[in-house]
Amino acid sequence: MIKNLNIHLLESVRMNIVSKVLCEEIRQEANGKFMLLGVYRPSKIVNNLPKENRWKDPMRFFLFAGVEIDRANDFGQYLIRSSSSNGESLIQDIPLVIKQEGDSYVQLPICILMNMKGVGDITVNIYKENSSEPVIELGRFSVIEND
Repeated sequence: MIKNLNIHLLESVRMNIVSKVLCEEIRQEANGKFMLLGVYRPSKIVNNLPKENRWKDPMRFFLFAGVEIDRANDFGQYLIRSSSSNGESLIQDIPLVIKQEGDSYVQLPICILMNMKGVGDITVNIYKENSSEPVIELGRFSVIEND
């Protein structure tokens, strides 16, 4: 878990990352709790597939982020977007609606499905709807090979 790693890209938004975990799977129990399976190191994903198949299939993993928000300031429509320096996201932007009423802490289970061409970085950002400027960076991860 990485704590208090906040990269604010728009000063008007007061979102703060409290925690984030990169894993292979997230399941939600009937009581609402989340179960994280196959937890990775905080910033690296190792592609262990055999060399002949290593970059043929899309890579799928999850980011679980805990974010503090100032609902009075941050309410509105947002999008969560994954991008890569050496690949293409196979999942559309994920809508995020922040209402004025509610808890100041939100949990964001985010599926990332990336068609990687080789080693590279993956970034997950939150954007205001209809904006190309990221609000906050939720995570930046490196995909590496294990020879």
